[in-house]
Amino acid sequence: MRAYLVLFAIFTIAVSARECPPAPSGENPFAIPTDCPKAVLCASTLCGCVGGTGSDPYTCFSGLTSTTSCSAAVSCLSAFVGCLGQVNNSVTACAAFVTRIHNLRVSAASAISYATSDYQKACRYTACKIANASSAFTCSLGTNESAVCPLPTASPGTTTAPAQTVVGRGTLKLSGSNWVAVLGGLDSRAAIEAAVPTDLSGLLAIEKKYIELTERFGDDESVTFLYNVFQGNGKTLAQLQAAATSGTGSSSWLTATVAAYQQKSGSTESITVLKSFIDAADGTTAAPKIDSASGATVALVLLAAVAVALF
Repeated sequence: MRAYLVLFAIFTIAVSARECPPAPSGENPFAIPTDCPKAVLCASTLCGCVGGTGSDPYTCFSGLTSTTSCSAAVSCLSAFVGCLGQVNNSVTACAAFVTRIHNLRVSAASAISYATSDYQKACRYTACKIANASSAFTCSLGTNESAVCPLPTASPGTTTAPAQTVVGRGTLKLSGSNWVAVLGGLDSRAAIEAAVPTDLSGLLAIEKKYIELTERFGDDESVTFLYNVFQGNGKTLAQLQAAATSGTGSSSWLTATVAAYQQKSGSTESITVLKSFIDAADGTTAAPKIDSASGATVALVLLAAVAVALF
């Protein structure tokens, strides 16, 4: 089992410690996998920023004193959160972590109320617990920890990734019986959304970086993924369309998705591809949300049944 820097551990806090908000349900998305070098670097950078060593934010903050500059420490915490949002999954071990953070950022940025989003809950909880590791650190983190956890306005990589022309818009509809539960968990949702582009890449015979998941909707018995296919993938639209259509009715090419679904649902249930096709796009452009080494990106539209499971 992958080890994590336990950013959501329970600490004995002095009476003067701030009262932290509740943690989000399930695994804290800010839990850093120790085999993801760039995420660990964010933690060690935070430690160096506040004059500590190592890569455990709690240990670093426990050494702070009442003489520590509030503005400097808060700035260090804010940079730490921002750093986590910029980690990419060019290293395989980072994939689930990156997808989890990315999905929550996108969801939070488009949520009706940022205050109820899992991203803000996780960020506030983590920032508060780190700050409370030092009983002498009484600096304000802002209302709802807003100085450290502002509303995300962009997804990782959007400031540097070039725009790409969309040449095809794909639809993939899958059968099942437990999709709401599977897609309701942070880890299981991340696993599915990492697996689908992998399988589509194999079906279409193009690199995964040319595929971007854009929407997802459905219920327990089926789920539909919509996706973009970008220009420069080496295939003509006709070839892409033929390959996509050939995937209907079969699950032999859906190995990564089936494996993730069965693992996360705890069943051996098979999945059937109910629909698989690609329509011509209108030539619009879109900037990939994760850098090209990471593969697909996911901008979610959480509808009815799935939304109920999440909130």
